Amino acid sequence: MTQRPRVSRLPWSLFTRLALLAPAVGGCHASPSPALEVRIHNATGSDLRGFWLGAGSGFGGPGSRAYGAILSGATTPYRSLRATYGAYSNYNFTTVSGQQFVGSTLPNELIGRQELAPGRYTFSVSIAGGQPQLAVRADP
Repeated sequence: MTQRPRVSRLPWSLFTRLALLAPAVGGCHASPSPALEVRIHNATGSDLRGFWLGAGSGFGGPGSRAYGAILSGATTPYRSLRATYGAYSNYNFTTVSGQQFVGSTLPNELIGRQELAPGRYTFSVSIAGGQPQLAVRADP
Protein backbone atom coordinates (compact mmCIF):
# COMPACT_ATOMS: atom_id res chain seq x y z
CA MET A 1 0.00 0.00 0.00
CA THR A 2 1.39 3.33 -1.05
CA GLN A 3 1.21 6.17 1.33
CA ARG A 4 0.38 9.60 0.03
CA PRO A 5 2.86 12.28 0.97
CA ARG A 6 1.62 14.60 3.63
CA VAL A 7 1.22 18.20 2.59
CA SER A 8 1.48 20.65 5.39
CA ARG A 9 -0.75 23.66 5.10
CA LEU A 10 -0.27 26.92 6.85
CA PRO A 11 -3.50 28.00 8.46
CA TRP A 12 -2.86 31.65 7.60
CA SER A 13 -1.49 31.35 4.12
CA LEU A 14 -1.17 34.46 1.98
CA PHE A 15 -4.27 33.50 -0.01
CA THR A 16 -6.35 33.14 3.18
CA ARG A 17 -5.18 36.49 4.48
CA LEU A 18 -6.00 38.22 1.23
CA ALA A 19 -9.40 36.58 1.06
CA LEU A 20 -10.24 37.79 4.55
CA LEU A 21 -8.92 41.31 3.96
CA ALA A 22 -10.59 41.85 0.58
CA PRO A 23 -13.99 42.94 1.97
CA ALA A 24 -12.35 45.29 4.46
CA VAL A 25 -10.09 46.85 1.87
CA GLY A 26 -12.92 47.08 -0.66
CA GLY A 27 -14.99 49.13 1.75
CA CYS A 28 -12.15 51.57 2.46
CA HIS A 29 -11.28 52.70 -1.03
CA ALA A 30 -12.34 56.13 -2.19
CA SER A 31 -15.27 56.11 -4.54
CA PRO A 32 -14.51 57.37 -8.04
CA SER A 33 -15.24 61.03 -8.61
CA PRO A 34 -18.45 61.81 -10.47
CA ALA A 35 -18.08 62.02 -14.22
CA LEU A 36 -17.26 65.14 -16.14
CA GLU A 37 -18.19 64.84 -19.80
CA VAL A 38 -17.04 67.38 -22.36
CA ARG A 39 -17.72 67.71 -26.06
CA ILE A 40 -16.18 70.26 -28.44
CA HIS A 41 -18.10 72.44 -30.89
CA ASN A 42 -16.04 73.91 -33.74
CA ALA A 43 -17.24 77.49 -34.36
CA THR A 44 -13.96 78.63 -35.93
CA GLY A 45 -15.25 78.72 -39.51
CA SER A 46 -12.46 76.30 -40.48
CA ASP A 47 -11.98 72.56 -40.25
CA LEU A 48 -9.68 71.55 -37.41
CA ARG A 49 -6.92 69.02 -38.06
CA GLY A 50 -6.71 68.19 -34.36
CA PHE A 51 -8.02 69.34 -30.98
CA TRP A 52 -6.60 68.53 -27.53
CA LEU A 53 -7.99 69.37 -24.11
CA GLY A 54 -6.11 69.30 -20.81
CA ALA A 55 -2.76 70.09 -19.28
CA GLY A 56 0.23 68.82 -21.17
CA SER A 57 3.29 70.02 -22.96
CA GLY A 58 2.61 71.13 -26.52
CA PHE A 59 -0.05 69.79 -28.81
CA GLY A 60 -1.22 66.42 -27.57
CA GLY A 61 1.00 66.44 -24.48
CA PRO A 62 0.96 63.56 -22.00
CA GLY A 63 -1.81 65.04 -19.84
CA SER A 64 -4.12 66.01 -22.67
CA ARG A 65 -7.10 64.28 -24.25
CA ALA A 66 -7.25 64.12 -28.06
CA TYR A 67 -10.61 64.88 -29.69
CA GLY A 68 -9.19 64.50 -33.20
CA ALA A 69 -10.23 66.32 -36.35
CA ILE A 70 -13.43 68.38 -36.14
CA LEU A 71 -15.20 69.74 -39.22
CA SER A 72 -16.33 73.36 -39.24
CA GLY A 73 -19.68 73.63 -37.44
CA ALA A 74 -19.49 70.07 -36.09
CA THR A 75 -19.72 68.93 -32.47
CA THR A 76 -17.83 65.92 -31.14
CA PRO A 77 -19.37 63.21 -28.98
CA TYR A 78 -18.95 63.62 -25.21
CA ARG A 79 -15.71 62.31 -23.72
CA SER A 80 -15.31 61.45 -20.03
CA LEU A 81 -12.65 63.33 -18.13
CA ARG A 82 -11.45 63.40 -14.55
CA ALA A 83 -13.36 66.07 -12.65
CA THR A 84 -10.16 68.01 -11.92
CA TYR A 85 -9.06 71.32 -13.41
CA GLY A 86 -5.94 69.83 -15.05
CA ALA A 87 -8.13 67.57 -17.20
CA TYR A 88 -9.62 70.57 -19.02
CA SER A 89 -7.38 73.52 -18.07
CA ASN A 90 -5.87 74.18 -21.50
CA TYR A 91 -6.82 73.56 -25.08
CA ASN A 92 -4.78 73.30 -28.25
CA PHE A 93 -5.95 73.05 -31.82
CA THR A 94 -4.58 73.13 -35.34
CA THR A 95 -6.56 74.30 -38.36
CA VAL A 96 -6.30 72.54 -41.71
CA SER A 97 -4.29 75.54 -42.96
CA GLY A 98 -1.66 74.78 -40.29
CA GLN A 99 -2.42 77.56 -37.79
CA GLN A 100 -1.84 76.45 -34.20
CA PHE A 101 -3.70 77.94 -31.25
CA VAL A 102 -3.26 77.42 -27.50
CA GLY A 103 -5.56 78.80 -24.83
CA SER A 104 -6.83 78.42 -21.29
CA THR A 105 -10.39 77.42 -20.52
CA LEU A 106 -10.60 80.01 -17.72
CA PRO A 107 -9.41 83.61 -17.55
CA ASN A 108 -6.18 83.95 -15.53
CA GLU A 109 -7.98 85.64 -12.61
CA LEU A 110 -10.23 82.57 -12.13
CA ILE A 111 -7.54 79.87 -12.31
CA GLY A 112 -7.51 77.98 -9.03
CA ARG A 113 -10.74 79.62 -7.88
CA GLN A 114 -13.28 77.92 -10.08
CA GLU A 115 -13.74 74.36 -11.29
CA LEU A 116 -16.48 72.70 -13.28
CA ALA A 117 -18.96 70.67 -11.30
CA PRO A 118 -19.50 67.08 -12.46
CA GLY A 119 -21.88 67.00 -15.41
CA ARG A 120 -21.99 67.50 -19.18
CA TYR A 121 -20.50 70.50 -20.96
CA THR A 122 -20.01 71.83 -24.48
CA PHE A 123 -16.84 73.81 -25.12
CA SER A 124 -17.39 75.99 -28.19
CA VAL A 125 -14.11 77.10 -29.77
CA SER A 126 -13.83 80.06 -32.14
CA ILE A 127 -11.24 82.52 -33.44
CA ALA A 128 -11.72 86.28 -33.04
CA GLY A 129 -9.12 88.82 -34.08
CA GLY A 130 -6.62 86.03 -34.67
CA GLN A 131 -6.98 84.81 -31.07
CA PRO A 132 -8.65 81.61 -29.85
CA GLN A 133 -11.88 82.00 -27.88
CA LEU A 134 -13.63 79.35 -25.81
CA ALA A 135 -17.16 79.45 -24.40
CA VAL A 136 -18.20 76.85 -21.84
CA ARG A 137 -21.86 75.85 -21.67
CA ALA A 138 -23.39 73.44 -19.13
CA ASP A 139 -25.63 70.92 -20.90
CA PRO A 140 -28.79 69.34 -19.46
